[in-house]
Amino acid sequence: ISEPIEQAKHISLGYTEKTIITHLIDALSKISLSRKIKLIIKLHPKNDFETMKSFINRFAIPKSINVSIVTDIPLPKLILKSDLVIGMYSMGLIEAYTLGKPILSVQIGLKKTDEFILSRRGITRTIRSINLLITALNRFCATGKVDYEKRFSIIPHARDNIINFILDTMVKSKPYATTSH
Repeated sequence: ISEPIEQAKHISLGYTEKTIITHLIDALSKISLSRKIKLIIKLHPKNDFETMKSFINRFAIPKSINVSIVTDIPLPKLILKSDLVIGMYSMGLIEAYTLGKPILSVQIGLKKTDEFILSRRGITRTIRSINLLITALNRFCATGKVDYEKRFSIIPHARDNIINFILDTMVKSKPYATTSH
């Protein structure tokens, strides 16, 4: 899942979507693949398709890796068809996680505090080096699992529970007495 980090001139994370894609293609080129894989890069609406296509075309991509760039396929549909979802800190990673898909948050070069909520909560670990990325991809290709992931349960009807809690609290509290002068 791509994000328009390169366009955010006021933020310097230590990486961009292009450096992460470079690391990903490099790592995929170094692992032993038992079958051909399809790498689908879902662009953020602010990413330019032609710019990304030109960028990807500069790589010597092994024949075992088929790269596609998509803009028009809805993210939930792509997630459901994916074996593994890789991103940086996108909400799409959270969506993939809640749909039960293995995820990798790749932030190689990160200079700041990791803001990805699933990493901060200890649910997954952010991958910050090419060696960890290669290890994670090798493990996933061998087992279909990622090392760095804990499952948590989703609370059913969480929004309704919060609304009901607020309404119950309002009903139980006594309104303040007002006096008019």
